[in-house]
Amino acid sequence: MRGLSIVACLLWIVIKTCSSAQQNQVLTPATSSSTIQLSHKQGGNKKVLSSKLNCGRGDPTKMNGTGRRSLTVIGGATSSKLRDAIFPVYGRNEIIKFLLLGSMKFFIIMVLTLTRDTKDTLIVTQCGAEAIAFLKIYGVLPSAVAFTAIYSKASNILSKQALFYATCIPFFIFFLAYDFLIRPNISFLEPSLETVKSIIGSSTSDVIANILSHWTSALFFVVAEIYSSVSIGILFWKTANDLVSPKEA
Repeated sequence: MRGLSIVACLLWIVIKTCSSAQQNQVLTPATSSSTIQLSHKQGGNKKVLSSKLNCGRGDPTKMNGTGRRSLTVIGGATSSKLRDAIFPVYGRNEIIKFLLLGSMKFFIIMVLTLTRDTKDTLIVTQCGAEAIAFLKIYGVLPSAVAFTAIYSKASNILSKQALFYATCIPFFIFFLAYDFLIRPNISFLEPSLETVKSIIGSSTSDVIANILSHWTSALFFVVAEIYSSVSIGILFWKTANDLVSPKEA
């Protein structure tokens, strides 16, 4: 669990860096035009052809020493086709944005994988496998509905950047609090199974009694399930769509 907190902190650093890079990005013209003259001989007459090309991102032209653009042709095809197929990212700003977004997705998926495996392990070992279905119906489903309602309301009030922070910060705070505060003091926070049965009655289902006696693990399960639903769709792809223009995509 300590590694989970470290990964969450690294993810937060990457998000902040990506946001700062987007704010400080200097916009440059997407396209420029230049005229390239091509000459050839046909039937003893020399013909000069002029064509106007758009020299933007991914254009196969290069600047020569005279300040003019020249075409580099290899085997009748431009040399940029290979790069367009392998790594079609051009410009310093685009490369930095690509690396930051890639790191952001890597850390989000890493936290998703750790929480997904941890929540199942905690519930199965402490409450039994039958508690998973109970928690998904009576814990995850109401929490997902409440999260959707709150998120829809916040999206009409907050800006895109503030909405992103308001979505991801509560998850990071909970994972850090569970690692450093809840888990080390679990013996003081969780009541025993006998205490729970004496309060709610011995006729209550053992599944419910086990969940209440291990309520910290049940809470971690619910939060991890909500995070798995919103991490990729909201925390990453929505942010990537806001940061990357259609031309860059």
